[in-house]
Amino acid sequence: MAAPWLWLAGILAVALIGAACDDSTPETTGSPDAPTSTPVIDLAPTETPIPTATATILPLPSATPVPPTATPTEIPEPSCVLDPPELDHPTISASDEAWRFLFDLTREFSPRESATDEEYAAGEELNCVLTEIGYTTEFQDFQRLVNTVSSVVVGPEAPAGLEAIQSLPITDSFEGEATGELVFVGLALESDVGEQRLDGKVALIERGTITFQEKVERVEAAGAVGAVIFNREDALFQGVMITPDDVPGIPAVGISRGNGLALQEAIESGGLEVTVGVETFYQPSRNLIAEKPGGPDGQGVVIVGAHYDTVHLTEGANDNGSGLTALMAIANNIIDADYPFGVRLLFFGSEEVGLVGSRHYVEQLTEEERSEIIAMINYDSVGSGTRIEVRGEEVLTGAAMSAAGQMDISFAGYLTRHISNSDHRPFDDAGVPVIIITADDVSRINSPRDTLDFVDSQLVVWAAGIGIGILDHLAETHRN
Repeated sequence: MAAPWLWLAGILAVALIGAACDDSTPETTGSPDAPTSTPVIDLAPTETPIPTATATILPLPSATPVPPTATPTEIPEPSCVLDPPELDHPTISASDEAWRFLFDLTREFSPRESATDEEYAAGEELNCVLTEIGYTTEFQDFQRLVNTVSSVVVGPEAPAGLEAIQSLPITDSFEGEATGELVFVGLALESDVGEQRLDGKVALIERGTITFQEKVERVEAAGAVGAVIFNREDALFQGVMITPDDVPGIPAVGISRGNGLALQEAIESGGLEVTVGVETFYQPSRNLIAEKPGGPDGQGVVIVGAHYDTVHLTEGANDNGSGLTALMAIANNIIDADYPFGVRLLFFGSEEVGLVGSRHYVEQLTEEERSEIIAMINYDSVGSGTRIEVRGEEVLTGAAMSAAGQMDISFAGYLTRHISNSDHRPFDDAGVPVIIITADDVSRINSPRDTLDFVDSQLVVWAAGIGIGILDHLAETHRN
């Protein structure tokens, strides 16, 4: 059945989203990582009632868009135009080398918004360059959540204007589609539902007094196959299930008060059949992994990483073109180095939408693979400001300070790991020693002002040099 999903584009275009809390709960802002407008979250605890009847949920219609594969179409072959920086070029300064690479990267491959064809194309180009340097490479595919959408479609007896109704999914709602007679159950309080059975029906519920989860759990326990909650005001809203790991097993959506009252009136005039659905859409993204084997004794691996995606409509020259340039400079300059451990270069996709790539990488590791990681060095926004800054574990920070002293650069080191929210965080959470290398001016990141005009390529060279210094220190430690 295709009709319910024809309203997806209209849903995504809605500009006004109401608060998500019910009357019984304080208003609290939602996660900054949420892809939609920030909701207000219901916080009141609930207990999950035991269903007295099995709800019948129809499968999603065959016409529903299918999540794309990990290989977008119509992507041109990589040009291999990027020339990795040489920090010890015989005739060109390291700063000029870094600037040339960053300029070409920005001109040819910006923006690189997360989970887009542009990010995919940049990954192909980086892979081509790394292969030419001499690395063994592979891509690690994953899916990035793009949006969760909903639909409410009224049957053929619908009054004019109510054939399809704009809605927003209750966050963490059950995904699926169900059709049934629409019945009004007030606020879905215990006194509203009582002992009545709602088998095979869709519950129309007024917002207020109790949490969304309690409302949906109660009607599901009575046999309802779907829930439509209408607002206290004539605007759309997006509610939130407060225990996402234990949500009711029926789709639940929010609609405006005007549409809710119109549906209630139509019910009283003779009844309605509605179809309600919730679906999540994903887009493909990838991590790029380049391996440099270690010595014959196989003494673990050091990971050096940076994300290669940007936010929407930005060059991303500092965030994270500069970090990417530093990582490519390291890649080009350590290929013949003799380390007792392996070096794994990780180019993370979809960092800008919640560290999705690095989280996926860490989650896929076995316990043995995780235990082999000696350290993780992360590069993010190293190109703007007046000095290089690092935050991390004591040994790694000490090695960075030593390298900075040898280069006589402007530098600040901090023995902390939890301030910056970047791709080192999932490794830190997994117990891996980490350090993030950055610079002191991040005022323009994630904005159209993040351009080459505000990048100092000397900072990029210093950042790369500190990373190589850390690798050298770890190598000396492991040889002793």
